[in-house]
Amino acid sequence: MAARIRRLRNELKAGPENVTVERVQEDFNKVDGLYGRAKLDFVPILEIAARTGRVDIIQTLLYNGCELSAPIYQAAVNGGSTAVFEAFLQSGQWEINYPCMKDDQPVLGFVCKDLTLTNWFFENGADPNIMNSKGVTPLSKAVGDAPSEMVEYFIQHGGLVDRGWLFNYAVRRDSEEIEVVDILVRHLKILKSEDMGEVVKCLNRVEYDGHFDDCHIYNRPFTPLNEAVANGKEALVRHLISKGADPNTPDGWNRNALEWAEQLHPELEDVIKNPLG
Repeated sequence: MAARIRRLRNELKAGPENVTVERVQEDFNKVDGLYGRAKLDFVPILEIAARTGRVDIIQTLLYNGCELSAPIYQAAVNGGSTAVFEAFLQSGQWEINYPCMKDDQPVLGFVCKDLTLTNWFFENGADPNIMNSKGVTPLSKAVGDAPSEMVEYFIQHGGLVDRGWLFNYAVRRDSEEIEVVDILVRHLKILKSEDMGEVVKCLNRVEYDGHFDDCHIYNRPFTPLNEAVANGKEALVRHLISKGADPNTPDGWNRNALEWAEQLHPELEDVIKNPLG
């Protein structure tokens, strides 16, 4: 039976349009009749169907008792088909804000680079502010991974910029860090009625503050500025300080920005002492 499933999997990978749903049902019945565990054995088939947009196969396997899981959701994200997520919804196994992905996050944050999927999620009630146990939201994922215009899009659809450790996620970006920081500052000023004290408070917040758990024994949190210093991002360091980030604020390591510079990036010491120089 393993050979049968392997053959079916390979055929789906080679050309999913050439495998009929009747063939999948037939193979499922044969495996289930012998071992009674086809619901488990056919999960890889369900994953391929999610990635390749074979809604008919998805519906058949879910009807026969296969269960959705994080790898299948990720396959659907990679495939980019709204019809696949519609099939998940219709099955009753999944809800749009269900925390089914890594670190108990909903799918919304994982589709943040795909405008079509993002639109579909918002149209179906996806919430960009749902927090996991660490206070991370789908908007956090968008701030960390998506183009700056998608960050704006999430905020326009209700994303709140005073939660989710957004400045830390902006610091971790590979590009557009300053642009995204400016987006967050601008929307924070609107949200906080131009109260710069509240904006500065968010800029200096230690990541995961109030959400600490055992994992932080090994992964202690930074302030956004300290993380930028630790990663050697000079232009971003200057920019964060210009927006109100305080170099003297200690982080989860009980270190400030200058101490991180002394340890990891001595070339940033003068930048921290004289950011306008």
